Amino acid sequence: MVPFSADTPARPPTDAPPRPENSPPKPYHPPPQHRWCGPCKLIYPKLVELSLQWESQGVAFVKVDCNADFKQVGKELAIRVAPTFHLYRKGEKVAEMTGAHVDRLKALVEEQMAA
Repeated sequence: MVPFSADTPARPPTDAPPRPENSPPKPYHPPPQHRWCGPCKLIYPKLVELSLQWESQGVAFVKVDCNADFKQVGKELAIRVAPTFHLYRKGEKVAEMTGAHVDRLKALVEEQMAA
């Protein structure tokens, strides 16, 4: 798994983002990353840190721009607010949160990792 990082380019439109049914056994997070979204840009550096911190524990962050390249994915996942975080385990959504609240996201991920 390639870590979510500041220098990782956005996926081109021809690449499909990872699907929840292919998620790893640990929590899986596809956070939408809109190019125009201020809160998304603010939380991005922290997501890079968390991705590197939790990579060895099987946690993967995946950014998806639901407004540009992957509108259909955004519709399928019912994304209404950016950023939105969905946590998946073995293909099942186990938690969700919205907003660029790093402390809430950390607590949610840690709670799911302990489950």
